[in-house]
Amino acid sequence: MLPFILSILFIVVQGLLDLADWWVLGSNWVLAGVISSGLTTYLISQHLMGFNNRNCMLEGWALLSAILNLSAICIVPEVEWWRATVIECGFVGLLMLGISCWQQTELPGRSLVCGLVVAVLSALSLPSVAGLAVVVICMAHLLCFSWHNVYVLLSGMLIGVWLIYCSLSLGIDIEAGNAYMIRWVEGWSELRYGLPIVHAAGITPWLYMAIVPISLLFYVIISFMQGTMSSLRLRSLFMMLSSLSILLILIMPGSWTICMALGGTVLLSHLLFTLGNNSTGFLRHFLSVQIYFYLILGIAEPVIRLSVIYIQSIDFSWLWNWWPF
Repeated sequence: MLPFILSILFIVVQGLLDLADWWVLGSNWVLAGVISSGLTTYLISQHLMGFNNRNCMLEGWALLSAILNLSAICIVPEVEWWRATVIECGFVGLLMLGISCWQQTELPGRSLVCGLVVAVLSALSLPSVAGLAVVVICMAHLLCFSWHNVYVLLSGMLIGVWLIYCSLSLGIDIEAGNAYMIRWVEGWSELRYGLPIVHAAGITPWLYMAIVPISLLFYVIISFMQGTMSSLRLRSLFMMLSSLSILLILIMPGSWTICMALGGTVLLSHLLFTLGNNSTGFLRHFLSVQIYFYLILGIAEPVIRLSVIYIQSIDFSWLWNWWPF
């Protein structure tokens, strides 16, 4: 409960310091709450979390909102806020569909839906075509991979692209449809792979961009130590999240804003699986430290800078003026 309360207080501080617009900070906080509560409810319905451990949703809410707001504060976005939000929700949807496909080798309906979702997300941001890899990774780790499912997945994406083209051509004009198809051919040359543009000087943006991949790599290592878990499904899910973590780290320099948000969702999933299944004391303490670190990172540097300026403005001469010599 304490991290949840602190997340609200820190958002107020970030708004007062004018680190980002109020509506962006508040919207990210609401989005984090929707994703955290939705994932928690879904995992409980799939019997992947204990019902009595559902309060960990609040810790996940604080973690994801801190990461989303750090992205808004530190990084100049490559896409509009609403596009990033839709892509984030689409990724969560693909994750839920993947989790529900445990040991099912015939999934024509769900594979088709996943392909359609990837087509819609790719229309918003071309790098979102990596959603195909997300679905394949889910299939491979959750023992439901088959070439038939892959063919249906690709067919679903092609059908989605065709439907979007027809909708633009008929709903707007033929030029809009042609521009959409040309973007699939020429849009790749516009993608950049490297460091992002940051909002302001300081160490916070660079520390943030380093600590998220490090956190993901930590969970990759931890996932290989989950052999004592009694559930084969849980071990497979941990390995699936580890593979997704590696994928996000590899494509992160291509779209920092989106991949940081998706990385936050993967960290949230790790947190829910860990706290929701009676983990060890070490992992619980580590998660608490991680949440507080991301929360404090969002305001630490500007607060320290303002504190130093304030202290320098204070006249301390009265402390030594009384000395006669």
